[in-house]
Amino acid sequence: MHRRTLLASLPAGVISIVAGCSDWTTSYHSVSLEPVNHAEITDNTTKTAADLVPSLLIDDLIATILEGDAVELETITELRILTDPSSRDESFYYQDESAVYEISRERLTAGGITGPKYSASRGAKLPDDVSPTDEDEVLPFTDLPAHDQWRLHETFEFYEGRLIVFDNTTTVGYLEPDRETDSRLFDGIRQRFLEYNGKYIELAKLEEGTAVAERIRVSAAQIASNATAFAEHLLDQYAVDATSLSEETQELLNEVQENGGSISASDEDDGFEQREVVLAQLQAERREMDMPIADGTEMYISDENEYNRFHWTSHTAP
Repeated sequence: MHRRTLLASLPAGVISIVAGCSDWTTSYHSVSLEPVNHAEITDNTTKTAADLVPSLLIDDLIATILEGDAVELETITELRILTDPSSRDESFYYQDESAVYEISRERLTAGGITGPKYSASRGAKLPDDVSPTDEDEVLPFTDLPAHDQWRLHETFEFYEGRLIVFDNTTTVGYLEPDRETDSRLFDGIRQRFLEYNGKYIELAKLEEGTAVAERIRVSAAQIASNATAFAEHLLDQYAVDATSLSEETQELLNEVQENGGSISASDEDDGFEQREVVLAQLQAERREMDMPIADGTEMYISDENEYNRFHWTSHTAP
């Protein structure tokens, strides 16, 4: 079993936490050591179906790659899989009811494209003079080739699980000539409206445009068969061996264990100032660790093949 280890030596310039920083405040700290919660680790490090962009195409994409088939797409704008705009979803862990996967994308090639530009806008309903069954005016979105669907999908915007009003443009051209040959949008369609999942999108063909497109491959690899196994996988990578911690930290761990797994104290208690110095050293150690599964005031520790969560806080109050 491979684990990250930490040098016992501390970085220069460690500044101790000063207890009782003024006459009218009291300093406190709490330290705890407890068995790891596997489900909590997995929940904090994985995405689920609730985190996906609420799109039929994204649903199909995820279902396909979880079956083991990679999907290649051509995109102009960055493919968004997750709803959180701040998420960096180049690679992320995804949990469903059966397993945990790593979903990743690979950039295969890029280049310039030329083709007609389209504006896409969504209204609440069709005009009164257009019937949903009028094949000359309304085209089902699913009747388009898959690469045309994905190109228009880049103009879509979603909010709280539904397609919202938008007015965006895109260029329909492809890096692969065969895709341009098979495209219905490249040569133009007679219909003004697309029906998408019961909603209607109005298309307008504009002048010719240019853009830079990328061809990407999206795939999924199973990492673990359940939440517990996945948490163990992460702990195996990132937990720190207890014997690699500084002597002061190991002594603090022993003190916490002797006190039933937790210590809460104020600057009026014996041993408080000594413990504050160790906590400052511990915080410096933590900053040097590669442990993305934990926040800045906790670490996961491996001790004789058992994993524990070590957590600490310090604060002052009137």
